[in-house]
Amino acid sequence: MIDISVVIPSYNARESLLAQLRSLEASDFSKDRFEIVVGDDGSTDGTDAAVLSFASQSAMRIIYVRRERDKTHGAGLARNAAMTQASGRIIAFSDADCLVDPQWLTVIAQEILGQGKAFISGAVASDQVLIFPWRDAPAGHRGVTANMAFDSKKTGPTSFDEAFQNFLCEDTDFVCRLQDRGFVLIHVPEMKVMHPAKTYGLVQMAKRALSRKNEVLLHKKYGTRVETSMHPLFRPMVVGHVSPVFLAGLGAVVLAAKVLATEGTRAYLVLAAICLAAALWFLVFGYRFCVYYRPAGSSDVSWHERFKTLFFLVSYTPFFLWARMSGSWKERYILL
Repeated sequence: MIDISVVIPSYNARESLLAQLRSLEASDFSKDRFEIVVGDDGSTDGTDAAVLSFASQSAMRIIYVRRERDKTHGAGLARNAAMTQASGRIIAFSDADCLVDPQWLTVIAQEILGQGKAFISGAVASDQVLIFPWRDAPAGHRGVTANMAFDSKKTGPTSFDEAFQNFLCEDTDFVCRLQDRGFVLIHVPEMKVMHPAKTYGLVQMAKRALSRKNEVLLHKKYGTRVETSMHPLFRPMVVGHVSPVFLAGLGAVVLAAKVLATEGTRAYLVLAAICLAAALWFLVFGYRFCVYYRPAGSSDVSWHERFKTLFFLVSYTPFFLWARMSGSWKERYILL
């Protein structure tokens, strides 16, 4: 009898996914009581052949579900596709780039089947001190799909909102929707997952920044309730969702357009004012960074590392701003 279906979304993560499958194979939970359902979001790195080969040699029940990647894609969609094939009463989530503790499934079964809890999440650790944005992982976070489980018998049909594309915010939305239906997310520290840190380059960070347009939809649906799920640097800068900085930026664009069509000393003064406003914005951003920046796994970090990371974020900022502005335009909801 299958008690637990472990749902794992994956996209071009063949090697880390195989490592995750090996960690599940080392579980102390009986292999005839759980299954693994891999939701492949259209990988092109040979994930399909690798998973099927692993499954043919493993005592675990492994189901491979592939959805073709098109204009719609993301971890939430891959999980939804996988859940259609899941047969367990308990749906447990982890990610292709994680490693679960040998007792992970046992703890989940005890908490849900033994103690009657409906919705739980566990601890996420990392193997490195995480210095954002050079190295990153959801270490210390709660309520993330890297380590979460629920009793489908109690919750009924449950899925991810497919409006959240890519890989940000769909888990927070999932938690909020279950909470709105009266289910309390209970933290279980004994339910452990290790998330190896990822090292990012500029291209990877740019892609991550562009995914932040999902935060606009998340904030539109739930307001300030979800701001704690965002890194302090990326929360709205003022109470509410209308930021004077955003309005000032729009004004600067309008002024710059007029300046380009004029000549004379006044035009230079306006340009100077715009540059000054941009410099002030950067100082505000830098101040917020220096105040809030504390890498997970460390109580502090050197000022040299802070300035180094701040320099990196200067390159990140234009992509982040574009994501927020394009998301605001799409959702007709200002968030910056």
